[in-house]
Amino acid sequence: MDGVRLGRVDDGQLHFESRLGHHYIQVPTMASQVIRTIYLDMDDVCNTLAPHIAHFMGCPIQPDSYDNYPGQFGYATEDVVNHFLGTKFTVKGFWPILPQFLWASVPTTDFFPWLLETCCSLVGKENVILATRPILSPACVAGKMEWILEFCPPWLQKQISITTCKDRLARSDTLLIDDHEKNIQQFCARYGWGIIVPRPWNCLSERDPQSHIASCLKKFEFYNRGPLK
Repeated sequence: MDGVRLGRVDDGQLHFESRLGHHYIQVPTMASQVIRTIYLDMDDVCNTLAPHIAHFMGCPIQPDSYDNYPGQFGYATEDVVNHFLGTKFTVKGFWPILPQFLWASVPTTDFFPWLLETCCSLVGKENVILATRPILSPACVAGKMEWILEFCPPWLQKQISITTCKDRLARSDTLLIDDHEKNIQQFCARYGWGIIVPRPWNCLSERDPQSHIASCLKKFEFYNRGPLK
C-alpha cells in the first residue's frame, strides 16, 4: 500500500514504518476488508492546533500555517514555545494554563471541508465520527466542544468521541485519519486501519496533507461505494 505507512500486506502481516521503528503484527487477510466507519482526528487534521497555540504564546508562527513550524521537537508544543521564547515550560506546567477560548478558536485546516465531503461520500454521514484526545483539563474539553459547535456541521456535532484511548475504537472495518504516528500504530495493532496526515513532526512531513490523504483513500474499498475514483 504505497503511501500508507500502516497497512496490511500480502503475507497477512501489518507493517508499520516510522521513526518509532518497524512493527509486524498478525492480522486478517485483505480479502475480507471493507471500510464502514471513518474516525477523523480533530487537532491538526480538522484544525491547526499546534501553530495556533504557538502563535497564541507569542511565537513567530501564523496560527493557520505550518510553514515555519519546527518539526524537530516532535509533538511537544511546549518545547516549540521554549525554543522561540527561551521559556522553560514542562508538560505539566504548560498545557493546564491554556484557556478555554484558545481551544474554542482554533482555525480549521484549508482541506477540512474537502475531507468531510470526501469521507461522507465514501461511508455516508452516519459513519463519519470525530475522535479527539483531550488533555485532562476542563478548559480543554469545554473548548473542544465549543469548537465542534462553531466549526462542524450539525450532523457531525452529534457524532463525536472524546477519548484518551482512540485505539479502543478500532475494528477491522474502521479507518483512523490522524497526524500522530503512535495513535495510528495503536489503532492498527487492534486490527483497524490508519492514514497518517503529514505534519512537520511526523514521518511524512515532506508531503502535502490533502494530496496524501486522497492518494491513500484510493487504496481502500468502502461500504456500498467501492473504491475512490
